[in-house]
Amino acid sequence: MGNPGTIKHLDAKSIALDYDAADQLRVRYGDVELIVTRAKWYEVYYVLWNDKDVSNRVSIRLSLVGCLLGVIGILTAFL
Repeated sequence: MGNPGTIKHLDAKSIALDYDAADQLRVRYGDVELIVTRAKWYEVYYVLWNDKDVSNRVSIRLSLVGCLLGVIGILTAFL
C-alpha cells in the first residue's frame, strides 16, 4: 500500500478515501476536514461484525465464538 507518486499531495500525513469509504462517511468529493481518532477495541469488533464483506463478517464471528468456547472450556476444566 502507499502512493507510488501518481497522486499529488498524498504523503505520509494524508488520508485518501476510496469511493466506498467516502460513501460510508457521507463526504462529498473534494477537500474536506476530517478528525481521525483511534478506534476503541469494541468499535473495531462492531464495524467488522456489520461489514459488507462476508469473509470479514464470518471471520470475526467465528473468532469470537472460538474465544467464548475457549473460555468455557477453561472454566469447566477448573471446576
